[in-house]
Amino acid sequence: MADHSIADPKSPVSPKVWAGLATGLAVAAIGGVISAVTPHTFDFLGPWGVIAYTAVTVGLAQLAAYLKRDPIRAVGAAAVEQIQANNQPTLEAPPAATNAAAEAVAKDYYSS
Repeated sequence: MADHSIADPKSPVSPKVWAGLATGLAVAAIGGVISAVTPHTFDFLGPWGVIAYTAVTVGLAQLAAYLKRDPIRAVGAAAVEQIQANNQPTLEAPPAATNAAAEAVAKDYYSS
C-alpha cells in the first residue's frame, strides 16, 4: 500500500482509481515490451493468449486499486453514520400544549 495521504480536494478522483490506472498502464507496457522482445511468449496458450494477457493486466490493476487505501471514504462513512444516528426518530409523545392547541383548532374547524 503506497501513499496514504488524503486526496486533493480540488481533484474528486479517488486514489483507488489512480492506483488502478497507473498499475494497469505499467503492466500493459511491461507485457507489450515482453511480447515485442519475445513474440512467442504467449504461443503456448494458443488463441487464448490475448485473453490471458488482458486478464493479467486487468487483474493486477484491480488488485492494486483494491489494496490502495482511501481515507476520504473512511471519513465519509463515519460522517454518514453520525448523520444517521442524529436522524433516528424518537418515540416521545408530543407536549401537552401542542395537543391542546391542535384540539382547539380542530374543534373550531369542525364546529363551523
